[in-house]
Amino acid sequence: MSGNPVDATKQMASEKVSPNMLSLPQVAEDFGVSERHIRRLVDGGRFPQPVKLGRLVRWPRRALEEWVDDGCPKPSRHCRR
Repeated sequence: MSGNPVDATKQMASEKVSPNMLSLPQVAEDFGVSERHIRRLVDGGRFPQPVKLGRLVRWPRRALEEWVDDGCPKPSRHCRR
């Protein structure tokens, strides 16, 4: 990378930013399934519950990563992340 601050700023802007909270479309894209499928998994208790922030519905990226690392176990109904 060059020492030019303008070039460094352009490079940082072009890199994909990884948000901590993911929307339904982002989760569906990351898992390679439809938004409807994610909703069905959540409703069936087979996918981590989202966090509701006012009218927004989001999944913490870290919670999804931990869920996958644990082998995608069936989340507990009483344990909401």
